[in-house]
Amino acid sequence: MRLSLLSTLAVLAGATSAQLRAGAVINNIETLTTESRNLIEPAGQIDILSGPRLLAGEGPLYVVITGFGDIVKTAISAINSMGIQGVKLPLDAADPAVKRSETAATDIIYGAEDSAAIADAFRTFVDVHKQLLNVVIGKAGVLISVPYIGLPMAKALRLVEAVIDSIAYSLIDTVEATASAAMRESTVDLDNFIRIAIGAYT
Repeated sequence: MRLSLLSTLAVLAGATSAQLRAGAVINNIETLTTESRNLIEPAGQIDILSGPRLLAGEGPLYVVITGFGDIVKTAISAINSMGIQGVKLPLDAADPAVKRSETAATDIIYGAEDSAAIADAFRTFVDVHKQLLNVVIGKAGVLISVPYIGLPMAKALRLVEAVIDSIAYSLIDTVEATASAAMRESTVDLDNFIRIAIGAYT
């Protein structure tokens, strides 16, 4: 069972608030990284039979799509714990406004060390998620002969983009300038990859 940011804060009540929150934010990002990494292998196993098997609720395509759903749930848990406004379930991925949070979770400005650590953790997540997306994009051609089979993947990718953007753009406002610029660059980089993946499945 995953610890939310809030429960992590309660368990680690002995340290300073800013340190706890930075550590918990990093833990949440690392969880997203692990979930993305765990999908790379099944994504590589997608083949022509994966489309029909998806309809039966099995096979590597099913694993990847439901895995993206797990990433969304993990991100939503982090969003709720940090008090980020503007993203609610169920997400309307067709609404561009869902990709940006309306207000930051807190007025805490992380120090240089914490800011750098958060930005580094996010960059690692982006790099791993791009590896996953590269595999997913490469498999799109295998499924093109199966009508409508790409739509669930495209929907899942839109939801991932929405929640990750919400976390990233909220954190960008709480870290120092260098880390903020790095996170903004990482977010734009990931968004570009996700949009390519969405295009491959629509």
